[in-house]
Amino acid sequence: MRLTIGFYTEGIPFDGRTMYEKALGGSETALACMAAELARRGHSVTVFCRCERPGRYDGVDYHDLGELPRTRRLIDFDVWIASRFAGALALADR
Repeated sequence: MRLTIGFYTEGIPFDGRTMYEKALGGSETALACMAAELARRGHSVTVFCRCERPGRYDGVDYHDLGELPRTRRLIDFDVWIASRFAGALALADR
């Protein structure tokens, strides 16, 4: 079963390449690795974070937090994961 999965986190800026280029926090690294593995297993994965280089990395779409309202109207996520910022769970219903 292919799922459409959305991740949300705030904190330091990153994208799917950041961990290969410079030091990255453990939570951000874990999120990026988990997102890439889920995409590798065939799921559609989107990450909303402080992203200075939006794009597709390792099969995962990275968007800046400001894109969430527009993208959320276009995608119906099966799973919504809030990393470290529980207030983001309310955003899944918008």
